[in-house]
Amino acid sequence: MNKRNLMKMSILMFLSAVPTQIGYTADKAVPSWAYESVQELANDGIVTLPTGVDDAERAKFTRRDMALLVAKAMHNINDKGVASNSYELVGDSSVVTTKAKVLSDAVYELGKVSGRYEALNVEYAACEEKYNRYLLEMERKAKAISNISAAKQPKLEQGYKVTAEEFQTVARRMAEINSLRQSYQGSMAQLQAKKAAAEKDLQSIIQTQQPTEVATKNSMNTGSYDNDVVKLDALKVEFDKELRDLGMGASYVANSYKTSTEADADKLAEDAKYSLSGEARFSYSDNSGSAIDGYRQSRLRVRLYGTARINDDWSLRGMLEADKYFLNNNHGNTDWFNFDRYYLHGLTGATTLDIGRFGYNIAEGNIYDTSFKGISASVGNPIKYTFVAGQTDGNAETYGATARYKSYDYDMEAGVHQFGDDKWNSASRTIAHASANYYFDNFRLGAIYLHSNLADTDGNKDGYVGTFAYGKLKTWEKGTYEFQAKYYRQPMGTYVTHTMNGLAGRLDGFKGFGLFFYYTLNPNVVAGLEYYRLRNLLSDETGSTLWGQVSYYF
Repeated sequence: MNKRNLMKMSILMFLSAVPTQIGYTADKAVPSWAYESVQELANDGIVTLPTGVDDAERAKFTRRDMALLVAKAMHNINDKGVASNSYELVGDSSVVTTKAKVLSDAVYELGKVSGRYEALNVEYAACEEKYNRYLLEMERKAKAISNISAAKQPKLEQGYKVTAEEFQTVARRMAEINSLRQSYQGSMAQLQAKKAAAEKDLQSIIQTQQPTEVATKNSMNTGSYDNDVVKLDALKVEFDKELRDLGMGASYVANSYKTSTEADADKLAEDAKYSLSGEARFSYSDNSGSAIDGYRQSRLRVRLYGTARINDDWSLRGMLEADKYFLNNNHGNTDWFNFDRYYLHGLTGATTLDIGRFGYNIAEGNIYDTSFKGISASVGNPIKYTFVAGQTDGNAETYGATARYKSYDYDMEAGVHQFGDDKWNSASRTIAHASANYYFDNFRLGAIYLHSNLADTDGNKDGYVGTFAYGKLKTWEKGTYEFQAKYYRQPMGTYVTHTMNGLAGRLDGFKGFGLFFYYTLNPNVVAGLEYYRLRNLLSDETGSTLWGQVSYYF
C-alpha cells in the first residue's frame, strides 16, 4: 500500500472512531431526578440556590453548575454527619462514604470501558463496509486479470484502486477489533457486576445505619437527614466526573473543597469573610531575530488576591502586584506595590456584575488580556452573554459584547468590541471574533477567526489562530501536564494587548507558531516553557522568543 492510500485509510478509520470515543460523556444532559434532588436539598437547607433562582430545573443548570451545588452540599454533609444553619447531626457515616466511593469508582471505570467498546464497534462497522467493498473489487479484478494475457495484467491492475495489501490490512484490523471487543466485554461484565453489588451494598448500609445522636433545630428529624444523605449519594455518583474535573481528587469524596488558587474569580467561592491567595512567578526570556534588537529579560512577579465578602451575593476584590527585574536590558521597570485591580463582584437577579478595575480577556487573549476599568455584566444559560463598557489599560474607550455557549465536548464564542484611540496613539478599531473548541479524550482542537475594520498598509484585515492541545494541567495534582501548539496570522488591527509572551506587541502584525509545555512539579508548583517563532507581516523580518517560568500558587 502506498503512503497516500495508507494516510487516507488511517484518517477514515480515525474519523469513524472519534464520535463514539467522546460519546459516553458528550453533551450529557442533567437528569430530571437530579434537579428534583437538588431542589429538595435546597428546601431542607442543605444547599442555597443562586440569587433569583427558586426552581432548579427551570434554571437549566449545566452539569458543572450542578456539580458545584453538590460540592456545596457535601461541605455541609460530611463524613461526621451534618452541620448546617438549621440542624446538626453527630454520628459516624464513614462507612457510607467508603461504600459510595466503591460505587463511584465502578461507575467511572465502566463509563471509560464502555466508551472504548462503542468506539471499537463504530470502527468495526466502518472496516466491515470497506471489507465488503474491497472484496467485491478484488473479485472483479481477479476475474478481469484471468481473461487477459500476462503482459497486459500489470496495466490492468493499475486501474483498480484497491490493492491486495489494503484488503489484507482491513481484514487484519477487523480481527484485532474482534479480539479487543471480547476483552472489553469481559471487563464490562465484571464492572457491571461490581457496580450492581456496590449499589446494593450502599443502599443496605444507608438503610441500616442510624446516627448515634441527633440534635435537632426547627423540628428537624433523622428521617429528613437520611433522605438527604441518600439524595446526595446519588448526586455524587451522577456528577462524579464533573466533581473530579473541579479538582476534587481521585473520587468524589473530597478532602478539601477549596478551589485551586489559579481558578478564575467566579470559581473562588470562599466561606471566610476575608480571604487571601496569591502567585509567585519567576520567568526568564531570550528574544532574538532580525525584527528586533535582541534582549533578555528576567522577572519575579508576585500577585496577592484579596476578597472581602459583603454579603452572600457581593464581595470586594483586589489584586496587588509586585515586580522585580534582574537584568539591565529588561525593557521593563521594577514597580513594587502596584494596586492593579480593585472591583466589586456580585449578583443582581440572574446577572453577574464586575464594577471597577478587573482582569478582562477577549478571544482567549488573542485580542486583549490585561486589566480593564469599567463595568462587565454577564447573564444567560446555556448561552452566556457578556457586555462591557469602560477603558482599556491604555485608556481607550471600549464597548463590547460576547456570546458564549459551552457544551460537554465543545464550546463556541462570538463577539465584537469597539476600541477608541489610546494613550500610545494607537488608532481606534472595531474587532469581531468567532471561535470554537472541540474536546475529545485528552485532546483539544481550537480555531479563532478575527476581523478588524482597521487595515494595515497591505490591506490585511483578517486573522486567525489555530490550536492543538494535549493533556490537562491541574495545578493541584502532581505530574499533570499540558502541551499546546498554536499557529497565528494576525494583522496589527486584530489585537490590542496580546496574551502571548512572544513579540506580538513589537511587530506590525505577525504570523508564525508558538509551542507551549506546562508541568505540575508538586501541588501548586508549575513549570512552563514557551517558544515563539514569528514573522512581521509587513517586512518579513523574524523574531524568536524562548520563555520559561516557575510558578507557586498559595
